Amino acid sequence: MREALIGKLRFIATPRVAKHRIFVWLPSEVLANDRTFVFARDDDYFFGILHSRLHEVWALATSSRHGVGNDPTYNNTTCFETFPFP
Repeated sequence: MREALIGKLRFIATPRVAKHRIFVWLPSEVLANDRTFVFARDDDYFFGILHSRLHEVWALATSSRHGVGNDPTYNNTTCFETFPFP
């Protein structure tokens, strides 16, 4: 992750398991843990697509469920890699 963030001031992050899917900007000095899904991108276009309603619906439809609350789990193989980015 540190190598991917060289030259970037920020990156996008989202929790792997969450009732509501939200993406946030984090400064590149932050070291996210293993329960956080990180995107080594710093452009607003990519952030906008991830935070769009279309991506939210896609992620909910393709995610697995976790825990007592049956919360959706965001992962790269089913939610991210299969998403048809414009």
